[in-house]
Amino acid sequence: MIDTADMEMKVIIEKIAEAVVAAGSGTMAGRLDALEAAIKEESDEASLWAMRQMVHNAHCASDLTVPVCDDTGIPHLYIELGRSRALTGKMLEAIREGVAEGLRRLPGRPMAILGGDMERLDQSGVLSEDPGDVLPAPFLIRPVEGMKSVSTSLCSAEGRPYAVKQRRCFITLTQKL
Repeated sequence: MIDTADMEMKVIIEKIAEAVVAAGSGTMAGRLDALEAAIKEESDEASLWAMRQMVHNAHCASDLTVPVCDDTGIPHLYIELGRSRALTGKMLEAIREGVAEGLRRLPGRPMAILGGDMERLDQSGVLSEDPGDVLPAPFLIRPVEGMKSVSTSLCSAEGRPYAVKQRRCFITLTQKL
């Protein structure tokens, strides 16, 4: 007998993992076009170099399915849930497992601090080598009308180590579960 609940959880894990990889290895829609337009207008050599590197890095990350930058950040999930639907503990567990699996595949930056609450709070613990140990930010759940299935959006930081100011960009990938 096929366990449909187990199959549903596997589907959730896979869809979330795929979304994490896509969010970490892609770039915000329109961003490349804006950078390429700015390159045509820019005259400062240092600025041109930085913008060309950003375009090159974005293409490489997309083509190779690797992180856009070394700071992969912490996944933020925004969940839309139909008012007639329920989000079970098993589904929440599958979503967390999907995030962990996606961070391993990407791979995300291994920056989870091991230890107890105090070691994590004061950041004195040892860093885990497993990118999947990074916990996502608390999920934000927004009720929507009807029987809509769960959908998630991922937020991903696209910082650059050489940028003067790190700007937060958002990549939204909707996965219907």
